[in-house]
Amino acid sequence: MRARRILAVSLVLALPGLTGCSRFQASRKLDMSPFAENTNTMVGEIQRVNRPPSWTYLKPYRERPTVLAAREAAAPVRRLLANVALYSSQIVALDESRMAESKKAQALAGYLDEVARPGVVAGQTLDIGITPAGLDTVLDQIRKSETFIAALKAAQPLVHATTIYGGKLLDQLDQAVGAAANDVDAELETRFRPLRRNLNDMQDIHTRVVGNYAKLYQARFGDESALDELLKSDPGVAAMIPKGKKPGAREFDAVELKLTTELDRVDTVRRQLLPEFELYRAHQAELEALRTQTQETIRLARTTFSLWSRSHRNLAAGIAVPPAIDVAGMFRSTAQSAAGKLPGF
Repeated sequence: MRARRILAVSLVLALPGLTGCSRFQASRKLDMSPFAENTNTMVGEIQRVNRPPSWTYLKPYRERPTVLAAREAAAPVRRLLANVALYSSQIVALDESRMAESKKAQALAGYLDEVARPGVVAGQTLDIGITPAGLDTVLDQIRKSETFIAALKAAQPLVHATTIYGGKLLDQLDQAVGAAANDVDAELETRFRPLRRNLNDMQDIHTRVVGNYAKLYQARFGDESALDELLKSDPGVAAMIPKGKKPGAREFDAVELKLTTELDRVDTVRRQLLPEFELYRAHQAELEALRTQTQETIRLARTTFSLWSRSHRNLAAGIAVPPAIDVAGMFRSTAQSAAGKLPGF
């Protein structure tokens, strides 16, 4: 009875209580423990990567409606992943119970009927891919099963529906994260627009003065066209050289001093703006890390659903599932690429 209650609770926590796994009950029993270990390992990696948010520079933006929406969209994904792992573990208890094979099938049908039907009915609006009538058909096949593995085979459509539902939740989360990131980015651009405008202006002035510097040196060596361009480019230089008079070393030195002074002033202003620019870059870097981290978590979650569904199908077919070191090793190595980044939205 205790195992029955635990399993029922684990299923009712999320719509995708439509899951299952088994160890083949026959002359040779399959060890289904690696299946649960694989699932727990993969979900654990996601939880490790997607540790609780800790915003620093972007803290003033974390309560924006789009960010709250992204956080809300992530909640059912976390619940689903946690319950997939919990359900996989609880199925072990059912498989190892002393109940007869047919009784296990009956119990599985009872669990699914009790906890899945409300979710299926409510989930029709989310297009989870199964209707109440479809659920009735699957449950009837499970009840008719004489062995636990046959019951699991009959339950496979529900497992598939769970995987499809998880994919839809991840699609919604992906869209919500993109909207939140774009919203915060727009706010940052508005806040730092004056800074960027000033920096662009300083860059334009710097480019023009450096160009005039080049024209000055060409003019020193007799390039009259360069001198004409210099006079047209900088009215201040034109005022320093009498019209119609060929400038000498004295005039050229005075122009060079003027241009050097202008470059020094531009450099001074740019240095004064640099701390604020670094703050802008820190905001942008944190936003990109948040976006990248969340997208990586979504990708890992998709991989988890795929491997979990495939492993369940193999178990239902009486095929042994490799231990965690084989199935989850690849998953863990990819998850490590996301470790150390800022947490997602």
